[in-house]
Amino acid sequence: MSESRVDSPLVEFLAKELERTQDELPKLARTHMHALRLSRQADFDVLEVARLGEEDPSIATRLLQTANSSFHSRGLKIRNVEQAALRLGVRGVRYMLYVAVYAQMVFDVPRYRDLIHNSFRHSVIVARLARRIAALGDTDVDLAYLSGLLHDVGKARCYQLAAAHPEFGSDYEHVTAAVHRLHAKSGVAMIRDWSLPREVINAVARHHSPTSDALECCVALSDTIVHMVENPHSTPQEELDARSDAVGLRSDQVNYLIDNARLDNENEDVAA
Repeated sequence: MSESRVDSPLVEFLAKELERTQDELPKLARTHMHALRLSRQADFDVLEVARLGEEDPSIATRLLQTANSSFHSRGLKIRNVEQAALRLGVRGVRYMLYVAVYAQMVFDVPRYRDLIHNSFRHSVIVARLARRIAALGDTDVDLAYLSGLLHDVGKARCYQLAAAHPEFGSDYEHVTAAVHRLHAKSGVAMIRDWSLPREVINAVARHHSPTSDALECCVALSDTIVHMVENPHSTPQEELDARSDAVGLRSDQVNYLIDNARLDNENEDVAA
C-alpha cells in the first residue's frame, strides 16, 4: 500500500483521537491488576490465582479453557479452577494470566470483530514463538512471551475509534493500513500504567523498527515469521534475513521456528 494512501485523513483522524482520548483509556480491573502483579513474581502460589478466579469469572474461564486445551488436557477434563491451576503449574499459570489480561483489553467492535480476533490470535502465536526464540539465546523467555503477546494490543483501540466514525469504515484495506500505522503508539498508551518493565514497553513500541536490544529483536523476528506463515510471500526474504541476523540465528534455527509457527497457526485452540 502506498504511503499516500497510508498518510490519509483516517490516519490523521485516528492520531488525533488517540491523543484526545488518552484519559479515557480503559483501566484494568482490580483482579487483573493483581493477576499481573502475581505473574511478574519469580514464584507464586498458583492456588492464589485460583482464588482470583473465584472472584473474577473471566480468569476462571481462561484457567479452565487453558487447562482443558489439547496441549494441556491429556484427555482428562477438569471442571475445578484449583485443579486447573495445579495442572498448569507456575509457568503455565503465568502465561495464562498474561493472556487473560490482554483479553480484557480486546474490545468487542462488531464492524471489525474478525480483524480484532485475528489480531489477538496472531499475538498469542507471536508470544509463543518469541519465547522459543528467547530460549535459543539468553533473552528472558517470560519477558519475550509478554512482549510478543502485547505487541499488537493497540490495534483493538484503533479499530474501536475507527468504528465510531463509519464514514471511514467502508474500505477495510484502508482502515487496516491506518491501524497498522498507529497501533504501536496506541499500545504503549494502553499499557503504560500496568507497571511493566521498561524493556517490555520498548519492545511493544519498536516491534517494527527494533534497536539492537535483544528483546526488541526477538519480538520483531517472531512477528515477521508469524506474518510470513499467515500470509505466504508477504514478507521479503531480505527482511527475514535481517531480523534473523539481528538475533544471531542460523538458517536451520530459523527453519525450526518457521515450522513451529506453522504448527501453532494450524492449531485451532492456540489462543485458548
